[in-house]
Amino acid sequence: MMSRISVRTIGGFGSLKLNQTNFPAMTDLLLDVDWDGLFELCQTSGDESGELFTELLRLTTLQVASILSKKKTYGGKPRDKILRHLRSRRRKLTKRLEVITKTGRNWRQLLKVEAEIASVT
Repeated sequence: MMSRISVRTIGGFGSLKLNQTNFPAMTDLLLDVDWDGLFELCQTSGDESGELFTELLRLTTLQVASILSKKKTYGGKPRDKILRHLRSRRRKLTKRLEVITKTGRNWRQLLKVEAEIASVT
């Protein structure tokens, strides 16, 4: 069985603006593909279940759609999201450190929290 890669990681259909796609041009390109030849090629390579041809069909359609479609743009920079997460994590760990030092117990936990704070900053 073939392993499936996440659609987002390879820039799949979810990363395309399909509502702005030129569908008549897409239809023309898909009609130009030699589907019978591809099916026979898959059959001669030992694909009795049709799984290989199905994956080839999906990838060919994705390639045609990616040629004719614009890619989606996502707001915010990924770096900003990472920094926001790290700051939040550091704040939480600092509060935990304050609670542990006030109680004066559990020095192992204190060392663990200090190490986590050092790795975040």
